[in-house]
Amino acid sequence: MIDINADIISYKSLGNIEIGRDVEFYADELYENFDVEESTWEKPSSSNKVGYELKYLYCLNNGTITISTN
Repeated sequence: MIDINADIISYKSLGNIEIGRDVEFYADELYENFDVEESTWEKPSSSNKVGYELKYLYCLNNGTITISTN
């Protein structure tokens, strides 16, 4: 269960959201319990390739928690 008041555990979780877990795991709960703003942005590629990676942002309750994923 997502809890924006839960402790931050370095390299593990924020608000009971596990770092590295697919955002789809939390999708139902996100949209049922929070005001979610979605957006996308292009980040320069971190590989040796020229180009950009498309990133997705999910901001909960006006930025209380922001999730970034690819």
